[in-house]
Amino acid sequence: MRIALLYFWLMSGYAINSSIQDGFPRRAFRRLAFIALVFSVLLSGSAAGQGETTATSSPPADAPDVIEPPADAETFPSGIRSQVVAAGTGENYPSDMHLISVDFIGWSTSGMKLYSSYDIGKPMITTLQSTYPPWREALERMVKGEKRRIWLPPEMVAASRGPRGAAVFELELRGLKPIPTPPDDLIKPPDGAERTPSGAHTIRLQEGVGTKNPGPTSTVLVHYMGWTQDGRSFDSSYTRGRPTGFKLDQIMPAFAEAVQMMVAREKRLVWIPGPVAAGNWTGSPEGPLVFEIEMVRILPEDALQQAQSTQMPQ
Repeated sequence: MRIALLYFWLMSGYAINSSIQDGFPRRAFRRLAFIALVFSVLLSGSAAGQGETTATSSPPADAPDVIEPPADAETFPSGIRSQVVAAGTGENYPSDMHLISVDFIGWSTSGMKLYSSYDIGKPMITTLQSTYPPWREALERMVKGEKRRIWLPPEMVAASRGPRGAAVFELELRGLKPIPTPPDDLIKPPDGAERTPSGAHTIRLQEGVGTKNPGPTSTVLVHYMGWTQDGRSFDSSYTRGRPTGFKLDQIMPAFAEAVQMMVAREKRLVWIPGPVAAGNWTGSPEGPLVFEIEMVRILPEDALQQAQSTQMPQ
């Protein structure tokens, strides 16, 4: 978030305080703004939750010939040129319903490294919808393990307020994981669903491991996705790339009741009636809500800060 704010501060300052910036090289300024813009997108998903990350693979030893793409490079509809550096081993291609893990490195056409996940020490966790837009065309053509180099044309880089000239990225798709889809009936729970004390209904989707359930005041780490009755997703830890941690006595009671029925790695669907849900989730829409919840694990009472929460349900 700080980098995103820095980007907007830089760009607004460029327009407002041009007299102050006369002594600052415009090309260098544009490069800083471009880096801030890309990192505001990339780093939002670079730190996944505990147990969800893997170390980066080895970075390319040297900068490639970044001046021109090879003659046999593929050309995408947008004008991006692309070439496979290493074939992958997977069979599935990412879609908007996948969480993806990507290692990356970028260079300017002078060969200067701009940014890299290898410097961070872990791959970026993101979705096709939230990743840096010029990458999408490449990522949706890749399978797990594939490495691909892409050349962005100058006009595309300029549209992102980047440095003059083209830019080059090498992407490696490290993995992909399906994001939950809403149940067929978002209004009525199926027959046999268990009723919680507050009036919500829940069914088990996946068996967990172990026998320990969290208590009313436990601190837990969960993945979740919430839908309105028309099927619109209004909140999701999956699209943020990491599970969320919170204390069960500080969140929506119906949500907490369902989590207390679960053991580690168990998944449940929860139908919460409108009157029960009303006012109990920060920024939630009105009406009934449905959640898919995975209880990743119970956390130590003093470990809430390790859960890397970005939104705390109220």
